[in-house]
Amino acid sequence: SGNRHDNVVGRHRRTNIPPDLREEWEGHALRRQELGVQVPSSVALVMRSPIDEGIAVWVPPGKFLMGSKTGSKDEKPVHRVRIPRAFTIGKYEVTRGQFQRFVEDSGYDVGNRCQGGKKWKVEGGRNWKSPGFVQSKDHPVVCVNWNDAKWYLAWLSRKTGKPYRLLSESEWEYSARAGTETKFGFGNSVSDLCGYGNGADRSTSYSFRNKSCSDGYERTAPVGTFQG
Repeated sequence: SGNRHDNVVGRHRRTNIPPDLREEWEGHALRRQELGVQVPSSVALVMRSPIDEGIAVWVPPGKFLMGSKTGSKDEKPVHRVRIPRAFTIGKYEVTRGQFQRFVEDSGYDVGNRCQGGKKWKVEGGRNWKSPGFVQSKDHPVVCVNWNDAKWYLAWLSRKTGKPYRLLSESEWEYSARAGTETKFGFGNSVSDLCGYGNGADRSTSYSFRNKSCSDGYERTAPVGTFQG
């Protein structure tokens, strides 16, 4: 989820950074300096939501090359995109525990249908609470769609008094690339994928799995497990 940084921390006002996030704040500041990005002193780079305890990271404005020369048709052509304003995004996926707070507080009904499985089809009798595999509260919530996400953000906006929204495609890619122009945000090696994210690899039986490495999780992994 994303929102305007000035709406989160207030104009011309430095937000106190929680002690457990100070080291991360300093790391982000150093990374921005390495990229030649000036960090305004009035903005906290890392902050925690008092409602769902989600950690948000500040992303500066800038330009980047969006798309891929070797990817699928919908990734071409590579083109330059300008991100005119800074924004903050959730560092991690929305967790099952965070989504549970929303459901319990709002009474929102997600339903009992979920798209997934090896054939990637809609299946009845499954939802975010019972997706067909074991999860804990710190795993990313699954079996939610675009409408569910919009309702969650509307609830979060109402509870915090701050405007939350979904990222645009260009904002998401800009954030994920983090100033790089390599195939992945960490480099070009497919065998390194398992150290940076949870995907279909040797730990799964999917036919399209990445056979060069294993992240140790057949399904979802707790948020914050990987580098990046």
